[in-house]
Amino acid sequence: FCFDPEKLQQIKEKATEDGVLGRCTAFEALSGYIWRARTRALRMRAHQPTKLAFLADVRTRFDPPLPKGYFGNGVMVSHSLCAAGELLEKPLSFAVGLVQKAVRM
Repeated sequence: FCFDPEKLQQIKEKATEDGVLGRCTAFEALSGYIWRARTRALRMRAHQPTKLAFLADVRTRFDPPLPKGYFGNGVMVSHSLCAAGELLEKPLSFAVGLVQKAVRM
């Protein structure tokens, strides 16, 4: 799939149109959008847990910080989890909000 800038903007607008979220990144909006689409395509039962996992850059989050000039990976697996029914019944802003929480872990 290819999402051009206009389509990404539409998805971001859809994610924030209900006023629950003030803003979101393209990653957050697209992740929530695809997570919901995949859950729907798999026809998961409402009570089934569904998880979205992704790598998050944590190089700036270490305390104490990584040494200056550090050249390497600093990632962790982050995830969002909820029941399939809840994910699909609630608006896109719900899924995007879960992604935002996981990004900020």
